[in-house]
Amino acid sequence: DAKLTYYNCVEGQCVEIYNLTCNRTCDAQTFDFSSSNVAILQGERIVMSKCSGGMFINDTKRLPEASVINPNWNILVSSCSKVHVNHAMQTIHAEDCVNGTWFENLGVVDYDTVTK
Repeated sequence: DAKLTYYNCVEGQCVEIYNLTCNRTCDAQTFDFSSSNVAILQGERIVMSKCSGGMFINDTKRLPEASVINPNWNILVSSCSKVHVNHAMQTIHAEDCVNGTWFENLGVVDYDTVTK
């Protein structure tokens, strides 16, 4: 029978964790979409921003400001495996993104609503 086991590894030395307890720190957080038009999920991390423009497909095609189907859907939510925020350049670089979906303003929502 397969057994689910967790390990804590530091510099190649791993120790089995017998009493795994964890708290999801985002559960009590709220997210205000009225001041953002982009939300990028990376694992348990959420990066939100008010972007003035965006590029995708190797920086060759400009990202639209809203859905072409419904202009009220103007908040882009996506899940990406790599996200880098450069505060000095005021840019976000995200790679390997899936499930890009347009939403209308969600208002203020909790973590569970964002990750459904």
